[in-house]
Amino acid sequence: MRQLAPCLLPGIPTGAIIEWQSGEILKQDPDLAAIVVQGIALSDLREYAGRLGSYLIAPMAAGTAVTPQDIAASSAARGRLLEVWDLLGLSGSALPGSTPIRLKRQEAEETFMRQGLALIDEQMAMGSRTGHFSLDGVNFTQRYVALMQPLGDMRNIYLTEIVGRFETGEREAMFALYRNGLTTAVLLMLVLGLVAAVQIYILRPLLKGAQAVIALADECPADLVSAPGEVQEIRRLYGAIGILAQRLGERALLTRQLEILAATDGLTGLFNRRALEDHAATVEVDRARYLILLDIDHFKSINDRYGHPFGDTVLRAIADLMRHSTGPSRHLARFGGEEFALLLESGSLTEAACAARKLRKVIENCPLKAPDGGMLTVTASFGVAGGAHQTWSDILVHADAALYRAKDAGRNRVRVFRAPA
Repeated sequence: MRQLAPCLLPGIPTGAIIEWQSGEILKQDPDLAAIVVQGIALSDLREYAGRLGSYLIAPMAAGTAVTPQDIAASSAARGRLLEVWDLLGLSGSALPGSTPIRLKRQEAEETFMRQGLALIDEQMAMGSRTGHFSLDGVNFTQRYVALMQPLGDMRNIYLTEIVGRFETGEREAMFALYRNGLTTAVLLMLVLGLVAAVQIYILRPLLKGAQAVIALADECPADLVSAPGEVQEIRRLYGAIGILAQRLGERALLTRQLEILAATDGLTGLFNRRALEDHAATVEVDRARYLILLDIDHFKSINDRYGHPFGDTVLRAIADLMRHSTGPSRHLARFGGEEFALLLESGSLTEAACAARKLRKVIENCPLKAPDGGMLTVTASFGVAGGAHQTWSDILVHADAALYRAKDAGRNRVRVFRAPA
């Protein structure tokens, strides 16, 4: 069989390369090629469906509007998905007509092609106009993954039926071999050789491919190595599964990066409020926790006098002072605006108050050079609360109350919330 180039040519779309290679396979072995092409197409169908949802996850996590680039990429992915849907002839008879596949095909058309695409359109329309979504990233992911489930099920059913078809063929060949075994010894050898070749070079690689696809669905690595003598169609199938594994790995890396971005304040590099509260929620209630809230004094007047770029410089400077003045066991966050927070998971309330007083002096004693050339002394007010056997919401309310007491007392000071004896 003639070797077909499996690499992607620069400047030519991936879909065009796959279609061209599929056409070459059909010329050489129509029966086997149809199985390969349909298997790849079913995998592509699930991949493009997942890609449609990925373009909404980042804006949902960041609370920003969907960019024109993501809108264009989403439209392209949707077009490719519909092309694959039409290529498979899911409304006709391109796939095996068994009852499980027919039912799963109807379910996929109802749940994903109607409800799933409608959900994408709804969220994309909302996100492109206002940047506000009716669902958050977690709820959207859970709902969308459920709507995509029939696509993956259809692929798995298809692979299972294909394997079953070859196994049935093998059993029928063996029965025919025994029935006609007395014909001639030569015919017996030919049939045995044919069955062995099908099992070694087709069935076994297809089973390995099916196991690799299932492993990818479980987020496990797919270790596929072509053995000498395997037909080119099997090698291309392995190559397609390898490409799928690579893209899933890239998507997992992107997801991890998005999780880091979602937990980090973009201006200061500290945790954001949600990340700090999520961490605090993991600490047992019977453990001592202490929260220090600080608010930069008269920050609005700094912005009004020197402009917002200098205001951002002040925020970054405060964040750097907090990093250098606190130990590694303390968790720092920007709560929003000019408000920052420190979470301590050890020590006592007195030690937390001492840490707040130390940080107050550090901030006061580190003036910043203003845009007009003068030195600007920045101060902050502090509220401290916490202890053992207190819920996070109670600690937060108490620290906030102490902070307001510090402001009412004239600012640039520390106040501690102490529970009544």
